[in-house]
Amino acid sequence: MTNELGCADIVISVKSEHMNNIVSRLKTHEFRKFLIPEFTKRMWFYVMAPIQQLQYIAIISDEKHPGEIDEADRGIGNEEFNANKMEAKYAHEILHLYELKEPLSFYELKEFEFLRVPPPSAKWQWAKPEMLRYIKWNKQKKLF
Repeated sequence: MTNELGCADIVISVKSEHMNNIVSRLKTHEFRKFLIPEFTKRMWFYVMAPIQQLQYIAIISDEKHPGEIDEADRGIGNEEFNANKMEAKYAHEILHLYELKEPLSFYELKEFEFLRVPPPSAKWQWAKPEMLRYIKWNKQKKLF
């Protein structure tokens, strides 16, 4: 499933401490055990409990494998990933990050039927076209 631009937007769940590290640019890559579709360009972040909100959108790089992250990039987890010392087998660099001007709560996501409920904890799900029409990613607050 792709959006009107021909690329896929996915929604993933992330723990609040990891999201805080991404926002502060201490964590430069999102690590996952599973492969996401190669044409994915945006990850929408649902921040798990206690926050329980869709809060951020990242423009991401193509997938990277252990050993492919630039050694000069000292982001959290990069060294371990490159050395193949974590469960994650795929990494995506966070190139740009947007913060939703009006985050959507768990209840709003359920009411609008934008996501399967509950949001995914380990995998991803497609961002529904209705959500992409409702929230224009490029009209949100660009953090970097």
